[in-house]
Amino acid sequence: RLENEGKGTTAAKAQDFRAFFDSVMMCHFAIVPPQKIVKLLNLASGRSYSLQDILKIGTRSVTMKRIFNLRAGLDFKSERLPKPLLIPQADSVTDDFVPNLDVQLKEYYEYRKWDQSTGKPTEEALRELGLDYNY
Repeated sequence: RLENEGKGTTAAKAQDFRAFFDSVMMCHFAIVPPQKIVKLLNLASGRSYSLQDILKIGTRSVTMKRIFNLRAGLDFKSERLPKPLLIPQADSVTDDFVPNLDVQLKEYYEYRKWDQSTGKPTEEALRELGLDYNY
């Protein structure tokens, strides 16, 4: 819990799952196991989705939002935590742990296949998601 390694990948996977929830208008407070969601989606749609399929739908959604934000002028420089989260809190359960956002973002970008210096999705990432976009 008080480590930087693994946080970027975990955050990306959780974000993908929640983005899928948004795309099918599911409540974020619903406590439904992922396999049950897949089963319900298959019953409702008459298709045959897998857990990997729904995560890819989420990944596509996150990537499309990223492209929109980049076009709107936001970039990787704005991806910073609020200052209070970067101050060690000796009297808290974090035991003075301060997240290293550089480590976590590097891992997050690697998982997403986004460019480390610009935060833009790479051509490979776009191709894998069936997205065709030029910046």
